Amino acid sequence: MRIRYCALIGCFSRHLKCHPKALLKQSLRVSVIAFVSVLPSRCRLRGDVVLLHTLFDDALRRIPCVLCFDDLDALCSLPKSPRDQERLRALKCAWLERVGRLPAASTKGGVLVLGVINNPWLLDDDVRSQFERILFAPLPHEADRLRLLKQLVRSPALTDEDYRHLAKRTEGFTSTFLSMLAADALRNARAVCEHAYDRAIDADALKVTLSDVLTSMDKVELPESVSRRSSSGTASKTESVLTSP
Repeated sequence: MRIRYCALIGCFSRHLKCHPKALLKQSLRVSVIAFVSVLPSRCRLRGDVVLLHTLFDDALRRIPCVLCFDDLDALCSLPKSPRDQERLRALKCAWLERVGRLPAASTKGGVLVLGVINNPWLLDDDVRSQFERILFAPLPHEADRLRLLKQLVRSPALTDEDYRHLAKRTEGFTSTFLSMLAADALRNARAVCEHAYDRAIDADALKVTLSDVLTSMDKVELPESVSRRSSSGTASKTESVLTSP
């Protein structure tokens, strides 16, 4: 069966093997990528969604083509102001209308609609029903977190046992939050050294300690999209799993 509509659910930031841009680069098709979260700010009120129509028209001219919508769950968010609600409602209606009008795939190929979703519980039935397959990208497993931490921290002050301890403590972290953790730990180490020596310290001379990383962990707050990943009850016609990098 030829799949025309596919949704990717997960935290894809910095996941090079799972990131939609990386997937599209490996495809022979031309790709058109749209970030849904920024579309409402570019579309005027009263249903003027010229930009969205332009994206679909561009995709149809480039057949075979992959039309990727990042942050697709933003279509179903609930803005605070009535003006933004009206703007988003017009955008959503236009998206549903254009997706429904896409031609069937032929021997020349067609348009593959790829939606990237971080908060699947925000999707309503209208948007969810457009997709024939939903792929879940799991959070990094302990072995993946161990590898990522070693790549990101790279401190001679940390032993293999320290890294294994941190890999266990960072369950639920995406690669993005591991990067944030490593950067904050480096800032902690720099602050301690500069306070002790009363001068600027070269970054190459800094040694991040286990205490620096643990202190940074107390500052990291995982978003709702991560904390609810395992409990999400999003239904789909076909479900698959993407392997973590």
